Amino acid sequence: MTPVHRAQCSFMRIAEARPASVLPYRQFLVEKVMTQDRRMSDFGASGVPIGAETIADYRARIAHQQAEAARRRQEELEEQSSTLKTPDTRIRIWERLHEVGLPRDPAHRLVGIIAANTGLTVEEVRDEQRLRASGAPAVAAPTE
Repeated sequence: MTPVHRAQCSFMRIAEARPASVLPYRQFLVEKVMTQDRRMSDFGASGVPIGAETIADYRARIAHQQAEAARRRQEELEEQSSTLKTPDTRIRIWERLHEVGLPRDPAHRLVGIIAANTGLTVEEVRDEQRLRASGAPAVAAPTE
């Protein structure tokens, strides 16, 4: 048995015992890593320079758009716990930010997280769950 053949045989034994996330590539084992596919459009930016825009201008524009998106998100995070907003509005802001709906189950573990993030009590979140389940219209937001 040649050294190359011996190495291939040991590689095959390793490859058979590997987890599903590790893929063989030539003589190496390569771990498959899941990455989130985020394009610049996710940040509200175009992925290519516009017209005669220089690379420096393009980078500055992208940085400005990302800073603006971060500022908007921070404002929404502050609004979700604002005492000037109704519980319904605060929960809807939380749902939009986190892209998760209010669970129907009063014992769901997200109820406590939503309460903590919105500055509401768990009971206020459960009241909102009951209101939504009954189909009753939300209470109007107080005006100043």
